[in-house]
Amino acid sequence: MSRLGYTHDAAFAAFLDVDRTAIYAIRSGKSSLSANQRIKALDGIPYFPDTSIQNLLSSPSLKQRLLERASPKLQSRWSAEPSKEGQDADLVMAIKSILEFSSHERVAQFLGMTHSGVSRIWNRERSLGILPRLRILNHVDESMGTGQLYELLTNTRAMLRWLSA
Repeated sequence: MSRLGYTHDAAFAAFLDVDRTAIYAIRSGKSSLSANQRIKALDGIPYFPDTSIQNLLSSPSLKQRLLERASPKLQSRWSAEPSKEGQDADLVMAIKSILEFSSHERVAQFLGMTHSGVSRIWNRERSLGILPRLRILNHVDESMGTGQLYELLTNTRAMLRWLSA
């Protein structure tokens, strides 16, 4: 894990708050890094010098990036801050309005989710995952180069290779 400055698995394990056997299982392919562990590792480098991935993929940040591309009318409509529990639902509703999707099904397709998954977010029964957030980020800022980030956040082997380089 040379990019992070760790020369031993024990130090990397401590950084991720897991034991060394978990790192061994990950290296041997018996286990995978969680999305949150991957984000923590990338933020530890840092992957983006100006901000953390955690912040970049947060609902308020993504909504703000969407609003920057919206008409003034939509900006004023969607500028209010929702409660912490309603941030994901608010983001998904803003996507439908700002991107002018005609149906909930179209929102689900855009996010790479099922219609019922999106409904559960609207009903605050579920939160928005990492991959739909990456899709939103890629849509609002194609210059971010989210292709490699997507690969690192979805592929443990690619992440380990990249961290070891």
